[in-house]
Amino acid sequence: MLVYKGDSKLGIYACTNSDWALNLEDHHSQTEYYLMIAEEVFSWTLRTQRIFTMSFTEAKYMVLSDCS
Repeated sequence: MLVYKGDSKLGIYACTNSDWALNLEDHHSQTEYYLMIAEEVFSWTLRTQRIFTMSFTEAKYMVLSDCS
């Protein structure tokens, strides 16, 4: 069970990262993000992006979309 008291002012945070064309076999990018609540990580994901991105910026947009 996850309990969060909103009066602690610690908040909820999402941190994202992507590595463009990291996979040398198919040149897909990697998506990584984690979610924190009250300074504790409660969800973490690392996977290959489903579609091929043509730029570093596009890979960053994809990870932001996945995290939201």
